[in-house]
Amino acid sequence: MSASGCDEWAKQNPCMCTCDDDNDECADRCKVIAAENEKLRCSEQCFMIAKNCWSSCASEMNRLCYVLVGISQRYPPIFDSTDLLQFNEGCSTKILATVTALGNNGVITISANDDATRAKVDVLQTSSDNSAGFSTTIQIKQKACMDRETENVWNLQLLAEDTSKMKTIETLPIYILDVNDEHPSFSSKLFQINVSESTQPSTEVLKIKATDPDNGIGGISAALYGNAFGIDASSGSITVKTKLDFSKLSLYQYLIVGTDFGELKGNATLIIKIQEKQQHQSDFLNFLKKTY
Repeated sequence: MSASGCDEWAKQNPCMCTCDDDNDECADRCKVIAAENEKLRCSEQCFMIAKNCWSSCASEMNRLCYVLVGISQRYPPIFDSTDLLQFNEGCSTKILATVTALGNNGVITISANDDATRAKVDVLQTSSDNSAGFSTTIQIKQKACMDRETENVWNLQLLAEDTSKMKTIETLPIYILDVNDEHPSFSSKLFQINVSESTQPSTEVLKIKATDPDNGIGGISAALYGNAFGIDASSGSITVKTKLDFSKLSLYQYLIVGTDFGELKGNATLIIKIQEKQQHQSDFLNFLKKTY
């Protein structure tokens, strides 16, 4: 086959290579054709076959070798893998991730794919490389505040699209870590109860409850200042500790303090009114005994 024949054949078979060792010019031309095919993104494996074919043509005289290099295939862009992404909750404008998309059909653009993603982050293009295939790299910058109590993971939707309109949508999870920023809170700011002075020590008179939205280090302990009543820090049970005497003290007022393990505090007020024992019935009976 003449060199001109190679040219004509290449026009009709853009992804084929032929080499005829009887014609060095034709063999060289086939290499040029293969190089052009490489620009069309033919597979690397097929080009290795082509190279072996050229070697055979060079070593064996009068041998005509045909090799199928491979038809160029088009695939949508793919996202490069990323590490596990996790950040403490809070407000910031820090860079959360660097993401790269790769493809073979044309220049790639990466953008946020939905309104929820656009509300949380900005997508900033940092580089684009079109020398060997196509790749685009972006940085994801935080825009909204992270609050683990309302959302413990951001599932960011990213769109990669090339100039041939082929596209890929990828979900990028950003895990939000808890920060101890919530104070403990009681079910009420004021507790008020009446307790008879005849109530025996160790009797439970009230159980209070405190909560803390934080996870992990968030927990509740409580302290009741004073010695007539006590509180169990884990259950919130308030019990009588000593014998009560209305004539000596008829009202107790306490500050209840809830402290989580991160040292944030919440408080409430407890008022306990001591009620005098009812003596009139026994006094009346004693009067009757004396009368009769």
